[in-house]
Amino acid sequence: MSYAKKDRPYFTAPAQPPFRANTHFPVEKIGALVLPLRIDFVSPEDFGFSRQAMDENGVARIVCGHVGAMYGLVRHTEMAHILKQDGDGYVLISRFWLGKTLKNPVIRKAMLTAKTAKGMAEHCCLEYRRLAQILPVLYEQYAQ
Repeated sequence: MSYAKKDRPYFTAPAQPPFRANTHFPVEKIGALVLPLRIDFVSPEDFGFSRQAMDENGVARIVCGHVGAMYGLVRHTEMAHILKQDGDGYVLISRFWLGKTLKNPVIRKAMLTAKTAKGMAEHCCLEYRRLAQILPVLYEQYAQ
């Protein structure tokens, strides 16, 4: 995974700075496809969420992004990872609007298939299983 050069000071700061919009360039496996992506992360407010609604519903954080394939040449999906407070932890709710920003109807039809949806579900399951393995270790290491 890499990030945009303009975001280097943000990612190399000695302490975690407050959120600011930033860009990542992951290579992700979705089903049988391996795709170089560009994810432009934006604030929940810029994505369309209301801070008041978040506060009223126990939403601690929302990670929002605009996703494009081929390093961003073809923007295709919107995503939001919503973290709701639950006791001493969080519940993660992820939403993907696959193909939402595709303008070309031919590409949209080719992309939005049952196979694509299944591949996305499998991708998320794998990532969240990995998180379940590494987050307890990170918490133990960095909790204050």
